[in-house]
Amino acid sequence: MTKQLMSRRGAMFFVGFILWCLLVLWTGSAFWNHIDHLGENYQNAAKAGALASEFAVLALIYWHCFDPHLGVRKWALIFAFILPCVILSHAGALRGINDATAQRIAAEKRLTDTLTGMAREQQAGVRGDATGTQRERLAKDRATKQQQAEIAKNAQAEAAKAITESADKIKESAIFPAWYLDGWMYSFLFITALAFVSWIFRLMMDTDIDADFDGKVDLLHQPQPIGFTASSAPVLAKRPNTSTHQGNFYTPTDPKP
Repeated sequence: MTKQLMSRRGAMFFVGFILWCLLVLWTGSAFWNHIDHLGENYQNAAKAGALASEFAVLALIYWHCFDPHLGVRKWALIFAFILPCVILSHAGALRGINDATAQRIAAEKRLTDTLTGMAREQQAGVRGDATGTQRERLAKDRATKQQQAEIAKNAQAEAAKAITESADKIKESAIFPAWYLDGWMYSFLFITALAFVSWIFRLMMDTDIDADFDGKVDLLHQPQPIGFTASSAPVLAKRPNTSTHQGNFYTPTDPKP
């Protein structure tokens, strides 16, 4: 019989650990990129705290593979599936916003270039009138410059309006609202992880211990003693209290009643 490289539970934990590493790489990069755009003062601390739910997933995988309690192994497996799904849904929402933001930036650049070209053409079309006295020419020149400045101002206003509208559309198109993604998202993930871990700690106080990992509670299939044991006391038989013997008990040497 060939010797296995690792036990079955060890192999389960190895596969779970590899999947956990890939989960951290995928979701952690999305969370950290989002934190960079939030402008946090303590970004390193915020990035470490954003991975709290991922750490809880690793703990759940370990408890499912090695904890002797049947209830802990059962619920750790359930939570180890639910919690990554919650994390991935939030990371997917952030990545969707990032992709839409990149497209928005490209569209804004094209819009700005177009509006700038149109403003220059309109400004070039506005020319001053060189006729009249010097005072009239100065007044006409000031009016021309004012008109050109107004054209540039309107172009900037149009560009700012288009950028604002596109940013609002991106946030509205996300599967989660903007106020949640920019504020409560990481707190919700942390609270969910704490709830799952607390329930596992509660199950660790139960007596459903399966130390040999055979799927049965050890207390339910322990061998029961049969017959007499060395510490058993001799059993005396009772007889009816109708004989002339004193007491209710008799020994094998007594005559039969």
